[in-house]
Order: sequence, then C-alpha cells, then structure tokens
Amino acid sequence: MNYYYYCLYARSYCAMYTLTDVRPSCWVSAEPGGSKLWTVNMTKGVDVCAECQPTAMRSTLGGRCQGAGLQNRETQWMAFGVPGCHGAWVMKTRQEQCQCSGRHLINLILV
Repeated sequence: MNYYYYCLYARSYCAMYTLTDVRPSCWVSAEPGGSKLWTVNMTKGVDVCAECQPTAMRSTLGGRCQGAGLQNRETQWMAFGVPGCHGAWVMKTRQEQCQCSGRHLINLILV
C-alpha cells in the first residue's frame, strides 16, 4: 500500500503518556515573554495527551508516528521548535479514532 492510500484509510489515535524525564531547557524556553510558554508545564510525573494524525503515520512503523513508542515502555521525545527541550515518557494508554482535547493539561501532536 503506498503512502497516499495509507493516509486515506488511516485514522488518528491518541495516547496518554507520563513524563519520566524533562530537560531543564524546556523551562528556560518558557520564560515570560517567550513564545514557548506551554513547556513550563512539562515536568516529571505529569500526564500528557499526544495525538498521532494520519499524515505523520509511518507505514514502516506499523501505522504509528515516529516517537510514539509502545505501551508501558519508556521512549524518548523532543519538542519541535524548542531548542534543547527533550526527555522521556511512558505510554500508559492508546485509543483509536480520538483526539486530544482541552481536558488535559498538555495536548501534543506527534510529527
């Protein structure tokens, strides 16, 4: 199945992660007046929701997004556009055909 057809039939999914490691550069980037204020909430132990949309899915990963990881296994993450902001997280749950919403403190999109 080629990429075009894969995107037509794939559905987004979301997963809940617990942050297990967050580099201090995430908070430096979030100083008042900065454009990355959302990263100030990225602290160890916080739960985040991350959505994987069809255009970011990799057929070589079985339809997962790069960095999405596997359930109950620690995986590395990196915040796009926030220099030096990265860490690790553990996927707790995954739900098909869902979207992250405002009900979570931190909502991300996997790219």
